[in-house]
Amino acid sequence: MDRIVPVAIGLPVYNGEKSLAQSIESVLAQDFGDFDFLISDNCSTDSTWEICNHYASKDKRIRLNRFEKNFGCIRNFNSVLNNTKSKYFMWHAHDDLLDSQYVGKCHRFLEENDDYALCCTKVIRLDKEMIPVSLVNVNEERAESSVLERIEKYWENGAYTECLYGLIRRDVLDQIVDFAPIPMFSDLIYVSEIILHGKIHQIDEFLRSRSLPTGPKAVLLDFKNHGPQTCLGTRLPISVLPFTKLYTAFASRIDRVPSLSREEKLRIKQIAKSSIAKGSLLETDLRHYFWIIRTYFTTYWNIFCISMRELFTAKPSVNG
Repeated sequence: MDRIVPVAIGLPVYNGEKSLAQSIESVLAQDFGDFDFLISDNCSTDSTWEICNHYASKDKRIRLNRFEKNFGCIRNFNSVLNNTKSKYFMWHAHDDLLDSQYVGKCHRFLEENDDYALCCTKVIRLDKEMIPVSLVNVNEERAESSVLERIEKYWENGAYTECLYGLIRRDVLDQIVDFAPIPMFSDLIYVSEIILHGKIHQIDEFLRSRSLPTGPKAVLLDFKNHGPQTCLGTRLPISVLPFTKLYTAFASRIDRVPSLSREEKLRIKQIAKSSIAKGSLLETDLRHYFWIIRTYFTTYWNIFCISMRELFTAKPSVNG
C-alpha cells in the first residue's frame, strides 16, 4: 500500500505558460519536501501541458491530469482536491510564487495547534513583470473562539479570500461540499465554511507572492469570467443576479451544518446578507450591472486611446 504523504498541493491551471515554470519551481524548492503535487490542466491552448510534462519527468512528486475540454475553473479547483489524499492540503496558483519556507512553517504551526483549520502567511503582490508592488495583510490574527465571532469579524473586515491558498486540514475540507457552482464569489463561501470549523492563523511573514495584473487589459481579462457578459448576454444563463446567488448558496450551506443551532444559523445569515447587500439583494445586483457596463466601456475606451497613442508616437524604422 502506498504511503500517504502529509501534504498535498493542487495546482489548477489554464493557459499559464508565462509564469507556470517559475511557479512550479517555487513549489519544488520547498524545504518541507514530503508532499504530493497534482497539476491539472484545464485543456490549455498554449504550451502549458508541455511545461507540465517537462517538470513531471524530472520530479516524481508531480502527478498530472488534463481535461479533454475546458470545464471551468471551479471544476478544476474541485478536481485537484478530490484527487489527492493527505493530512493537509493547499491550492497553488500558476502565477503565484512561494518562499522556500512557506509549506514548512504552515505545516509546523498546524501540527502544534489543533484548534486552527488553516494557516497562511502575508502576501506580496506582483505586477505583470513579477516585480513587487504592494504588501497584503491577508487575515488579521483572531482571538475569537466562537463560530459567530469568527464569522462576524471575517465579513466585517471585507471577507478576503487570499487565505484560501494557505495550508488547510483535510478533516476540515472533508466536511465542506465542493466549491459552489456560481459565477462569482464561490471562494468567499468556501472560506466562510472553513471558518465554521476552526480559526485561521496568519504567520507574520511575507512568504507568498501573488501576481495581480493591473490596467485596462487586465480588467478585460477578468471580465472574460464574470464581467460584461453578465449584461451583454453572452453568458446570461449562468451570470444573472450574482449577489442573490451568492447569498442563496451561502444560506443553503449554513442550513446543512449540523453543529450550528437554529439561532446561530439565522445570525450568520443576517451577518452575511448585511455585508453582501447595501439595501435589497436585487438593488445590489442592479448596481453591480451598472458598474460593469460603465467599467466595460471605459476600459475599452482606455485601450483604444493607448493604442492610438502608441501608433502615432511610434518611431519609424530606419533601413540601411
